[in-house]
Amino acid sequence: MTSRFSNAQNTFMKVMNQVLCPFINKFMVIYFDNILIYSRYKVNHLRHLREVLLKNKLYMILKNYSFMTDKLLFLSFVISVDDMHVNEEKVRAIRHWPTSKIVSEVHSFHDCYFLLEIHMQFQ
Repeated sequence: MTSRFSNAQNTFMKVMNQVLCPFINKFMVIYFDNILIYSRYKVNHLRHLREVLLKNKLYMILKNYSFMTDKLLFLSFVISVDDMHVNEEKVRAIRHWPTSKIVSEVHSFHDCYFLLEIHMQFQ
C-alpha cells in the first residue's frame, strides 16, 4: 500500500481492524495491509469472502490476490493445508553461514542471531 498521505498505513490498519473486527481470529488474520482469510472448505471460504467484502462494501484488485490455494506465503511463513513453517529463503543465509575463525566473526554472528530472535518474537 503506497500513499502520499502521512500516517496512511496506520489509518488503514485502524479502519481494517474496526471494520473487520467480527472476523479476526475466526477466519481472518490482518497484519498491516496483509489480510488472510482462511477456511477449511471451499463453501465456507466463499461465504467468508462474501461476508467480508459485500457486507462491508470492500473492493479489491483481483490480480493482487490468490484464492482457494493449498499453499501460500504470508509474512515470511509458508502456510499449507498440512502445516506452517518459516520460508527457507529467509533463513538460508544463517543456515549457510561460514564457520567463524576469529573472535570478531563470532561477535558478528551473535549480533545477527540476536536481531533475528528479536524479529521472530514480533512476527
